[in-house]
Amino acid sequence: MIHRTTVHALLRRLMRPLAPVLTVLFFALALPARALAPPGDAELEQLRASGQLTTQAEQARRLGNHLLDPATVATLAYRTGRANGTISIDTPPPAWGGGLPATGAPKILVLLVDFPDQPHVAANTAALIEERMFGVGGPAVPGYPYESLRAYYHRSSYGQLDLRGHVAPWYRARYSRSYYQALGERAGTAAVIDEALGALQATGHPMAQYDNDGDGSFDTLFVKWAGPAGPWASFWWAKQTGYGGTQTYGGKRVRKVVWSWAGGKYNTDPLYEPQVDIHETGHALGLPDYYDYDGTVGPKGGAGGYDMMHSNLGDHNAFSKFVLGWLTPRVVAGGSATVALRPSGTSPDAVLFMPGASATNPFTEYFLAQYRRRAAGNDAGFVGDGLSLWHVDARLNASGYDYLYNNSYTAHKLLSLVEADGLNQIAQGQMADPGDLYTASRLFGRDTRPNSSRYDGTTTGAAMNGIGAAGGATMSATFLVTVPVSVKVTRQGGGSGTVTGSPSGIQCGTVCDSSVASGNRVTLTARAASGSVFTGWSGACSGTSLVCVLSPSAAVTVTASFELPTFALGVTRTGKGGGAVRAASGLDCGSKCSVRYTAGTVVTLAAVPSAQSDFAGWSGHCTGAGLTCTVTMAAARTVRAQFSPKQYAVNVRQSGSAGRLSRLPYGVACLSGCSFPRDAGSLLQLTPLAARGQRFVGWSGACTGTGTCRVAIDGAKSVTATFVGP
Repeated sequence: MIHRTTVHALLRRLMRPLAPVLTVLFFALALPARALAPPGDAELEQLRASGQLTTQAEQARRLGNHLLDPATVATLAYRTGRANGTISIDTPPPAWGGGLPATGAPKILVLLVDFPDQPHVAANTAALIEERMFGVGGPAVPGYPYESLRAYYHRSSYGQLDLRGHVAPWYRARYSRSYYQALGERAGTAAVIDEALGALQATGHPMAQYDNDGDGSFDTLFVKWAGPAGPWASFWWAKQTGYGGTQTYGGKRVRKVVWSWAGGKYNTDPLYEPQVDIHETGHALGLPDYYDYDGTVGPKGGAGGYDMMHSNLGDHNAFSKFVLGWLTPRVVAGGSATVALRPSGTSPDAVLFMPGASATNPFTEYFLAQYRRRAAGNDAGFVGDGLSLWHVDARLNASGYDYLYNNSYTAHKLLSLVEADGLNQIAQGQMADPGDLYTASRLFGRDTRPNSSRYDGTTTGAAMNGIGAAGGATMSATFLVTVPVSVKVTRQGGGSGTVTGSPSGIQCGTVCDSSVASGNRVTLTARAASGSVFTGWSGACSGTSLVCVLSPSAAVTVTASFELPTFALGVTRTGKGGGAVRAASGLDCGSKCSVRYTAGTVVTLAAVPSAQSDFAGWSGHCTGAGLTCTVTMAAARTVRAQFSPKQYAVNVRQSGSAGRLSRLPYGVACLSGCSFPRDAGSLLQLTPLAARGQRFVGWSGACTGTGTCRVAIDGAKSVTATFVGP
């Protein structure tokens, strides 16, 4: 046996691409893997009626029988790593052994145990049980295709697994059945095993022959007991469990144990039938239960009942066979391929299709198709003829030694049958029916029901069409994968809005990234929220139309801009005065201007009169005579600012004899003197007119000389006109 530090060194050095699977593997293998047979309908009803169903389901969950054996996952990782060149060692370390080898001719030891209070049926001899476990079998043998454990697995594995074994004579336990049950799950099974195996060892029976991979352990030990079965998941129920003891036998440890009754399928027939042990052997190989322990968690259903790891019926499905290495599916990762599939009951045919898929990278989400025919191998009693299409999500969990999803306690299934008729009956807890198989005229793709989207709703571009007739030697179909391209939509701007896409999958608030099939038509529609406006596209779309249509062949980015609406603020200067209207936002109006503002903006306007003017007041959407006003831009707004020139006093005086002045303001009489206001900036002109016999001498004050007086009004002014007599 290789030391665990050596295993980790190998993993780090040789298997970095598979590190999530294998880094914790050694420790995971130390945990006993357990699994159990499914209950029958009558058993379920009885448990439900008695109120025990929840308790027993929790017991089943604690056993962990809904999970794959970590060693099986690791072996798949190793096998595919060898195929893709990421692993260079020839054989996996023996410490990876998880139980029964999936190939070769391993030998199994079967212990038969009865009890003082429950002796076995005399006709149920060790020879009969050995024949029904390891006999050659065949279609003519009663019970076909479950006539023999060996024959079933020889067919299911396409001749790659040939189970051999020895059924030991019946051993009579020391105590009654109730004694061992009272010890509890681990101690009780260990006590039975230690007694029976110890007795066999005392006869000199060689034990090393049952360690087929040389890891120091029995690959799987079968213990078959006499007496009635208990409730589902109880001590006296068929299960694959672990050994709770510490003894070794012939130097070999006991790890995996198939613990099951010695009678018929549900122990109702006194003579042994192998159907339950066929199911439990699936667990010994590392497969999980595909039936649903708790229909209240995630969707119900899964495999639809017609699978050995669901309802003890039919053959193992193509996913299980892929995991075990019995088949390598043909992969369609892009383009199209028309494939003639042989029945999976007799031939290792399957098609795995998904963008970027690879048979050497099995830990992804994909679709898997196989041809099921009722006359083929272990599918002799199958529900119908046609293509079974599986939706597989084989991504790994954070620990890396098991799948992220299972068929009992996760948001969706590890393995679910895609129902061709779209009725979704399996998810409602019903069994599969012929309508769930894909036959001629059925289609599968982006727009069908069910469709080919991933579980997260992302379009895959995967499709299946051109399906041929079922029931013949082959059944053909065309598998298409249009590689998806990314359509990234970003929203920008101060407004609010959304972008939706057709086909579905694009629903953007700020940013969204969706995948669509290359070349497919994508329609993007922008919708502004109340109080916002869509202002246009950029990137792979352009213009201001609300709708943009694309047919991308490569990744594209589109930006949709949403803004708050803008409104015009018109400002007009009125009056004879000079001045301006300004705002902190940059507005600076002389006589007239218009500026647009985002809805809701509060604009503070300031009136700035010129040096020789006064501000007279606001009108329109501003009122009052204050130098500032505020306007809220809930709509278009108009403001008028009135400026008036300053006024200065002009004093005119006449000196001397009589005379008069012309061009005085209207209504002003200035006989000896007068005073009147005058607008700043205006020009005052006075002309002296002397009376007869008089003479104008000249001006003084703001005017000089003897001609017309011209005074620019820029302040208070005083003018004196002097007249003299003869």
